[in-house]
Amino acid sequence: MSARASLNFPNNFTQAPINISASGVSTLIAGAAGKQVKVFRMKLTVAAATVVTIEDSAGNTFDILNFTNVFGMILDFTTIDMPPWYTSAVGASLTLNNSNAVQLNGNVDYLLS
Repeated sequence: MSARASLNFPNNFTQAPINISASGVSTLIAGAAGKQVKVFRMKLTVAAATVVTIEDSAGNTFDILNFTNVFGMILDFTTIDMPPWYTSAVGASLTLNNSNAVQLNGNVDYLLS
């Protein structure tokens, strides 16, 4: 049994790919009526300098990430009682705003609840 399984880490996350090359706002996870998007893990790589804003469709900004070159980052789920990294407003989608037409890749593990 893996260490994560022995700690009863939730395994009911949904994983969404990140594959964005356009500038502007892109919907990463569509919202659902009466539910919040809760992000527990995210892996993101950028191909060149850009500013990535993580926000929801209700206008809440969660993070502004200024990448000056090719870079990657990981937000991981490390303990069973850890809160989500980002939680959208009820019914709102999770979006990424890419300041330049730069390739973004990765994935995000989330719950709708």
